[in-house]
Amino acid sequence: MLGERLIRIVGHNRAWLLFKTRILRDRRNLSVSLWLLDNPREEARYAYPLTARSIVLDIGGYRGEWSAEIARRYDPYIHIFEPIPRFAVELALKFADNPKISVHAFGLGDRDEQQVMAEIDDASSVYVASTQSISAPFRDVDGFLRQAGIDQIDLVKMNIEGGEYPLLRRMMDAGIVARCGDLQVQFHDFVPDAERQYAEIRARLIERHTPTYEYRFVWENWRRRAQ
Repeated sequence: MLGERLIRIVGHNRAWLLFKTRILRDRRNLSVSLWLLDNPREEARYAYPLTARSIVLDIGGYRGEWSAEIARRYDPYIHIFEPIPRFAVELALKFADNPKISVHAFGLGDRDEQQVMAEIDDASSVYVASTQSISAPFRDVDGFLRQAGIDQIDLVKMNIEGGEYPLLRRMMDAGIVARCGDLQVQFHDFVPDAERQYAEIRARLIERHTPTYEYRFVWENWRRRAQ
């Protein structure tokens, strides 16, 4: 199917050669190519049934582009979590005039702790090595939500470079995922045992949620089924 779509878009010979030699051999390349074909402007990442009363969590805020667009479209309440200090400062300045956006200068995880992170712009991670690293603060997701009085969550966006696995397990164990309307997640395949972890989490997600789009190790969204 993807090969046929590439052929229609860029021409038979060039597309077929690309499909055979570069894409078909790599499952992640296949997902990336299909994502780009289906979402040249990443519209799927912004099209949600939100209102001005909605609660949104942006876990891994980075520069805030995603939150800015969600705010422009729906004006919901947004909590942004960013453990890299310089990005957290930028986010606080960026959204200083919007009282409905709260910037938290820490990450969310499965416990309260300091983690050593490689500081690599949008690829900053606990799971990769770098000559630039920092000690970054993380809060237990369940403890934070209880303290903040946040119960029902309309949308979670999660892009945290491997940290999604322990965080999602904690959210499922604490019953938080069951209270989330939509979960937009970028899973990463460079962490140890990623395939097994992905399969286990997917099996648990599907108990209550249904994927509305699914591009393996690129972007996917899980929507809670009506009770």
